[in-house]
Amino acid sequence: NTRFVNNVYYDSLGVNSYIENLAGVANRLKTRIRWYGGLAPIIERPCLEKKIKKGFVGTKKSIYLEPIALVNDLSSKAISKKMKNAGAPAALCEDFRQLRPILINRYERQYFLSRDSRFRATVDKNVEYYTIPSVLAGRGPRWIDRDALILELKYAVEDDEDAITITNYLEPRVSRNSKYLNGFERLSL
Repeated sequence: NTRFVNNVYYDSLGVNSYIENLAGVANRLKTRIRWYGGLAPIIERPCLEKKIKKGFVGTKKSIYLEPIALVNDLSSKAISKKMKNAGAPAALCEDFRQLRPILINRYERQYFLSRDSRFRATVDKNVEYYTIPSVLAGRGPRWIDRDALILELKYAVEDDEDAITITNYLEPRVSRNSKYLNGFERLSL
């Protein structure tokens, strides 16, 4: 099972998410809009996601939004209005208005499931990074990482011990990876 994943990452004016990620802060938050398929002018089924990281455990909170015009609707004001229309709490909408779109990335993702369904692996490749101005102008990616192959293992906290056994068989060794951080640095934002 393979599909394309697209993300618009949002951050504060002081790029707090970037700084916290770079510093390895254990408890942090990342905000993005995600959709699957093409990098089309209209995003038909956008999902606003807040990725919450507490130590090594990550969770997501998601809100599906009405369609977004890629060129006209990326501003925090426009997204905040769509959040309100989707029934998001007023405080969450107001918090989002403090953010701005930083970059867009897309990649090809394959999915794998263990026989006992306790472990799900994703493999990402052909990662493309776009600046917001390049997307608004209809230009292509500013940087493409064709060499990266990113494997992520997803599982419940109670399966952590077995996950360690699995990752001991992987080469190269397990490391941190952030597509947001990679894109931010490669695009020199």
